[in-house]
Amino acid sequence: MTQQPKHTPAPWSISAYANNKIMAAIDWENICIATIEQKTGFADVKIPFEANARLISAAPELLANLEQCLVCLQVLDPENPAIGMAEQAIAKARGVTK
Repeated sequence: MTQQPKHTPAPWSISAYANNKIMAAIDWENICIATIEQKTGFADVKIPFEANARLISAAPELLANLEQCLVCLQVLDPENPAIGMAEQAIAKARGVTK
């Protein structure tokens, strides 16, 4: 059921640069996957850039674990509406229209 991922393999981690204004999710080979920048000059806007960086760096493990949970749920409770939600989230992460 689980496909081979097309994204950069896990683990991903977080690095901070430039006085914690830019964070990057990086892979195990120290290659930047994404950068999350805290913009200056928008004092009234509070963007949780550190939380966003943590979520991005956890994405490969989240996807793999959701796929495993889906398999278990399909066996244990095949009528559970969470199955459709999990399938949609997995399709979105894989770039597949469902």
